[in-house]
Amino acid sequence: MSEPRLPRILGPNLGCPELASIEALEKGNLSAIIVVHPDDTEGARYEFRAVPSYAGQGRAFSLKPTESTLLDKDTLPPYFDDVGETRFLISRLLRDSVFKGQARFWKVRLRPDEALDLQHLREVGGARRPTLYDLVLCHDGRPVGQTKHSLCLSVRSPSHPVRFIHLTDLHVAERNDIWEDEVNSTLNAARGASEPLTFINFNERLRRFIREANVLGDAGELDFVLALGDLVDFVLPGFEETATLQNNWQVLIDILTGGGDEVRRGNPGLRVPIFTTLGNHDWRPYPYPPEFNSQLIYSLPPQEAQELDFLYADSSEAAAAKVSEVHAKLVAEGSPILGKSWWGTTVGLGLRWFAVAWHRIWTRSLALAGHYLQLLLATLFVAALGSGGLATRQWRVTQLSQLLANWPVSTSALTAIALILAITILLVLLRLAGDWVNGKLRDKITALLAIQTDARALTDYFLSINPYFNYAFRLDDCYFLLLDTGYDALTAQSFWDNGVKKLQHLRVRDNIVGGSPESIAFFQPNEYYPYSQIAWLELVLDCIRRSYHQLPGTDRRCRVFAGLHAPPANLSPKDRKKVDALWQRQGRPVLIRRGWRGFDIRYGTLNHYLSEFFYLCLGYRESAMEAPSGPGIDCVLAGHVHWNLEFRLDKPRNSGSASWNPEVYYGNFSEEVEQQLTPPNRWWGTLLLQTAACGPPSHTQPRTPNFRYITVTKDLGITTLRPRCL
Repeated sequence: MSEPRLPRILGPNLGCPELASIEALEKGNLSAIIVVHPDDTEGARYEFRAVPSYAGQGRAFSLKPTESTLLDKDTLPPYFDDVGETRFLISRLLRDSVFKGQARFWKVRLRPDEALDLQHLREVGGARRPTLYDLVLCHDGRPVGQTKHSLCLSVRSPSHPVRFIHLTDLHVAERNDIWEDEVNSTLNAARGASEPLTFINFNERLRRFIREANVLGDAGELDFVLALGDLVDFVLPGFEETATLQNNWQVLIDILTGGGDEVRRGNPGLRVPIFTTLGNHDWRPYPYPPEFNSQLIYSLPPQEAQELDFLYADSSEAAAAKVSEVHAKLVAEGSPILGKSWWGTTVGLGLRWFAVAWHRIWTRSLALAGHYLQLLLATLFVAALGSGGLATRQWRVTQLSQLLANWPVSTSALTAIALILAITILLVLLRLAGDWVNGKLRDKITALLAIQTDARALTDYFLSINPYFNYAFRLDDCYFLLLDTGYDALTAQSFWDNGVKKLQHLRVRDNIVGGSPESIAFFQPNEYYPYSQIAWLELVLDCIRRSYHQLPGTDRRCRVFAGLHAPPANLSPKDRKKVDALWQRQGRPVLIRRGWRGFDIRYGTLNHYLSEFFYLCLGYRESAMEAPSGPGIDCVLAGHVHWNLEFRLDKPRNSGSASWNPEVYYGNFSEEVEQQLTPPNRWWGTLLLQTAACGPPSHTQPRTPNFRYITVTKDLGITTLRPRCL
């Protein structure tokens, strides 16, 4: 992981840029967050320079600080006057883990040092288009820090619609390119030209999307991209950590900015701003073996995928050492989390008893075998000589019986020999059984290591892409609330951390690419940010309500979009087949009911404080259902499950004012929204929309990259909403 160098710009940054018109920028409506040494008592003594992110596109200009404010609190304020203030909350992870408590955070307000005009915007086909700029931090005229693609400068027309793309599950990793080269150069060379292997490269699919997004941006038909989680497949190339190791965050940065050798690969870099948030894979340091779901996600048969194992980790010794460490700890200490139930206690004690008992039995058996080894060898030698003599003389069975009757070895000795041989065979079989059990256990541990989490994995993300867990921004009359959904509920550490992490019905395979792991999203305050996400969301929605005096159920004065990785509602593959069949039969959206004949929408979702989240989406508080308290949310955009799926939240029409439960419907709502445009600013309830993955395919969406292109007109009509793929 990178060591943070000070001073530096923290934001705006590549994954949390500032959208600014020339007019707004000249009014001084741009703020930057800088990190300096603890003894640095003034943030305004630094200078800034905006440099075009791509050569020949725009013109550099200087920015001077007009005021600076020390950010010394990380708790929620009593209210937000503007949603942009969410960017002034610095998480504990940044303060204590990344910067070790040895840094000051300053908010600096900036104004251009010169008049800006259309020459500062790139020109495409005679038209001026929004232009990306890097921000350079200077001290005494010398550059000391830089952030990429952190400012998007534009001139917006009053009639210009808001157009953006929801993109999710990129799963970028350096090994994707390495594996593709290996398949093409080695595996296909061995197979010949008759049946070449195909390989699905997630990185290449993101490059294809970038080229398409650039076409839309050049045509003035795309304002920005929301990339909501699983940006990388995992962080480290292997199990060893070194100071100079390039990790997958740098690979992602190169792809998005056209750095490294991306131009050689036909990728010029993304020309429109991108906003990011984290997914469960982004917390994972270590890779997983290539054979997991290889046929579906990589289009490789398992046997061919296993041939890529030599690239699975940077060294087999490091991987083996990590697995051995976990295995030894699990066997020696048991599993406290398994002790939460009678079944778990039995399994946990049984696992530990088996390991200890087997070790003792095997050791005692070896000791006994050594004690009687001479007798055993002598007996076997005599038996071998006798067998050789019998074979040489070709005696008949009757003669053999006569020989055995006259053989000097007694019947009791033969019985003892047979018993010793039987015990030896039994011990060998037990040893083989023990090796098989331990092998299966180590396989599970290897899979669990693939979903291990470590906040240190986020260091380079926070330093070079986006320093926020949760933040919000606005473009015209559209608001965007982006939330972290945290790491998996099940990790390798869950087996010995006294059960502090949640573990329910999850399987290991649910947590690998293409599965559906549950997330710890909306957990209570923890070491990463000291406030509840629900409380944060409530404050942001209240800020929008006060700004627009908007309530749910009425015509919309603004549109509100929430984006996060793990969905608030989902279905298992089995339940989805049932609901699809019911939807086709009745020809209208299906009301999802719970119970033994109903459907569980919590498979692989965020789950925690979900009911409170649903009420806030509908414009109410769960503690006060009798009257609206917020503007409501028009769309919640999520991914995570690698398929397209749509739900709608509604308040029951005949519900009492004091108590009611949100209704969840399943259907094809994005198509309905596009077809019903009168009035364009209507309230239809909250849509919960999942978008299939950009990189990995799924059983229902084998084609990729997938994305959702959304257009909001000036009268707040939504004219495009359905998912697409290239």
